Parts: sequence; structure tokens; C-alpha cells
Amino acid sequence: MKNLGITIRGSVHILLSIAFIFALFYGENVRAQAIEINANFDSGSIESYTINGNEVDMTLNTDNVGYKYWANFLMSNILNQEVTVSITNIDEVPFLADPSGENQMIYSCDGINWNRLTQHSYSSDSGGTYTFTKTFPCEEAQIATFFPFSSENMSSYADMVNSSQWADKTILGSSYQGRDIDLLTITNTAIPVSNKKIIYIVGRQHSAETSSSHMLEGMIDFLISDNVDASGLRDNYIWYIVPMVNPDGVYLGKSRENSEGNDPNRDWGNNDTVEIDT
Repeated sequence: MKNLGITIRGSVHILLSIAFIFALFYGENVRAQAIEINANFDSGSIESYTINGNEVDMTLNTDNVGYKYWANFLMSNILNQEVTVSITNIDEVPFLADPSGENQMIYSCDGINWNRLTQHSYSSDSGGTYTFTKTFPCEEAQIATFFPFSSENMSSYADMVNSSQWADKTILGSSYQGRDIDLLTITNTAIPVSNKKIIYIVGRQHSAETSSSHMLEGMIDFLISDNVDASGLRDNYIWYIVPMVNPDGVYLGKSRENSEGNDPNRDWGNNDTVEIDT
């Protein structure tokens, strides 16, 4: 029995030693190989990437109209790991090619609450390289250039606004790929149209400029609220709002163009873009 105990203890020591050596020499590589990246979702966008350990090299999609500044992707299997992402050819993205380091990409662990990637740098190598490093507090993070606002988010929001007594949603037409282009009309219908002025607003002609959607969301929320000033704005004006002119470009993760490679904000009056023609 004594010899058996010695044998068991010896075997345990050997197994622990093997496990320690494996973790020491292979553990980091095993964890790094488990990192996954995905941009195959509404408004997701990257062009290519390679993973080497916990380092990711990435390039961004370039529109046919020559713009490249939208990134939006998921990175998974990263809990408590320090990950470094380098985006090359960034000189074509002026606000990231900033030696002062003031411009920061963002990440979210839940798609709702967002934080800035503060540990970042810029170098002139490889046509400009933007690099950020982060030890992530979650298993999966969404990373983007700006605060995202997808086509599905806007469609759901427009449906919610339509339930207000002050709003009415109609469909102006369809995009090239068949997505609805919504029109929201906000006013107090109890007051005759002849007594009102008209305000017409459009958003998201450039698909990656998500700030317009966030601004419109706040503005529309106010217009349909019980605020006394909002009431005056409904009484005296008819608000025609097209919240997403370019739903295809948004869905496909483009920077400026639509699905056909046209820039809607440059096509007014020439009928090259069905969304603008609509």
C-alpha cells in the first residue's frame, strides 16, 4: 500500500508537470487561435483580417466612390485577454490617421453600452496604421468606428414612432435591394394644414454617418413627447422626416455608397440613384 501511494503521488506530479509545461508553452497560442471575428450582420463591415496569437491585422472596405472609414465587427473568445488590433492603410481615414491620438474607436459588450478604446496609436507605416490594445471584460465585444445604428434598428424605431398619436409612417418607395424607405409625418392633425409651415429632413444618405440617426432619434422622441414646446412645434409645422435614405448601404456596411456603388448625397437631380429618385 505504501508503494502504491508513492506511485500515485508520483503519477500526479508527472501529470501536473506536463500540464504546466503545456500551459507555459502552448496556452497562449491555444487561446489566441480561439479568437473569432465576424462582420456578417446588419451594418457589419471589414475587408480582411489575419490573426496571429492575440494580434489581429485588419483592413477596411473601400467604397467604389473612394471612401473607407466604417468598421463594425464582433470579436469573440476574448474574455480577460489583451488583444491588439492594427488597421492598415488608415491614411485614407483622416480622423483615425491623427498623430494627436484624440480620435478613438469604440467597443461594447452588450450592444447598448459603449466605451472608447483609449489605448491606441497611429504610425505612418503601411500607408498609415491605427492600432488599439484592450484587455476585454467580456467574452464577445462589438467594435466600431462610430456608435452603430443599423437598418433593422431604424425600421423597428420607425414602427414604434408610428404608434404615437402625433406620427404617421408611410413608405415612399424601395431601395435597389427592396428595402422600404420610410417617411415619418409628425404634426397635430387637428390644426388645418393651411396654417402650418413644412419642414423636410432626411438622414443617412451616407450610410456610415450614424450620428444622423442618433440625432434624428432624439429629435423625433422630442417631437412626439408631451413637452409644451414640442406641442407648439406640432401645431405650427408639418415635419416630414425620411430617417434612412440609404438602407442598403447601411445594411451592407458601406461608408458612403448604396448597393450600386453610387453616393446618394452626390446624386440629387441626375436620377442615378433610385433612393434619391424616390
